[in-house]
Amino acid sequence: MLSKNYRRRIIIFKIFLFSFLILNIIFPAHINSVNYLYANEGTMIYSGKTDEFDIKIKILPEKVQIGIIHFSITPYNTTTKTYPHDAKITLTAKHLNSSEAYQVLALNQPTNQKVYSANIKFDYPGEWEIKLNMQINNKVVYVNFPMDIQGVPLPSQTASLVFPITFAILISGSLYIWLKSYKNSTNHIN
Repeated sequence: MLSKNYRRRIIIFKIFLFSFLILNIIFPAHINSVNYLYANEGTMIYSGKTDEFDIKIKILPEKVQIGIIHFSITPYNTTTKTYPHDAKITLTAKHLNSSEAYQVLALNQPTNQKVYSANIKFDYPGEWEIKLNMQINNKVVYVNFPMDIQGVPLPSQTASLVFPITFAILISGSLYIWLKSYKNSTNHIN
């Protein structure tokens, strides 16, 4: 026979597991579908042909402001009529009025290999020069284009965690109170 303390721990674990599953249903993490979603949305900031590649670059959010900007890069080889899946794409952002610069590697997902994604957090407004360096099959392709970052910061992207954390605290707190009152009511009966 299991002790009351052990049964209570099992119940608490089941309630925690149930709450965790409910939160994952309410707030699903679409890790594999991020590239697909971003490839079909956003503002086209560059579309051009260099050498044998047609390169399209989109950004999210559509309003370019201080904060994290997601880049979706779609290279297309016009001679072979294919999307390269093994390219090494590097994005470099340099502020034109200061020495501030960022460099990131754009990656593709196994589920959607034709779209490469990268995020850059811009801390300063003003004119930026974006440089794309793509290496594939011993060929190097360069693309440069300007980007004007507005000075109004984007809302915090961690604010989306406030509701799940508050929800978890409310659930666990109410369960704690219920278990304490249940324990007290069983002690009074015995």
